Amino acid sequence: MVAEQAVSTREPTFVLHQLPGCGGKGLGEFLYGNFAVVHDEPDAEVFGKGGDNPILPIDTARLTAVHAFAFRSHSRPGTVFLEKLYPEVFSDEAFVTAIILDEPLRAHATTYFHLRRRGEKLPSFPRFLADKRNPLCGYLGVRSEAEAEAALARYRVVGLAGATLGPTLRRICETLIGRLRGFSDRPNARRTLLQLESWLAEARNIEPEPEIEELVRSVGFITRALFKRRNRLDYHLHRCAQARC
Repeated sequence: MVAEQAVSTREPTFVLHQLPGCGGKGLGEFLYGNFAVVHDEPDAEVFGKGGDNPILPIDTARLTAVHAFAFRSHSRPGTVFLEKLYPEVFSDEAFVTAIILDEPLRAHATTYFHLRRRGEKLPSFPRFLADKRNPLCGYLGVRSEAEAEAALARYRVVGLAGATLGPTLRRICETLIGRLRGFSDRPNARRTLLQLESWLAEARNIEPEPEIEELVRSVGFITRALFKRRNRLDYHLHRCAQARC
């Protein structure tokens, strides 16, 4: 269920809360194909710039239907929460909010794969997993199962990555098209509506990277069981997302 929102006469803006390892590549193709993307990235460390990047909030009042506001939660879980930086996003229906999650082990395999492809020196994948403790919940400020359900209830669209990312993106498209049709007399909204309808007509399933699936399969029974025990809240969050899809 989505929290009650004020009726808005503003053109809708798509807000993506992007979590690490949860379909970023496929989402990026969707966003850059359909929107002028405005990034809020308070985590410069992850891009190799070093140090803390001061948060300079985006003026959300200036965003229109042609924009997608992509908020990254990547570097420091537990420090930056979207609903605290942008309370208007969750109180005004003009903002069509979405969050996408993946099965926690696959999310870490995705992160590991991309870090390794960038040339970073990493331990073996099982050792990489050893110090992980519910990071996906950490990015959302979730500390209990009840908080996990409440966190996802803030988002209009909750989706899953992996093999189901294609259907998730189609559902995002359908949600946005439904909102944009009420603004089809406005040039920004009409242009974005046509782009999304075109994308939806041609959309295909997005196949996971085979190397990522191989990493997931390489994890032994004991390592997998320990990982699930240490990350039980992330798995509960993922089950809540499955229930919303």
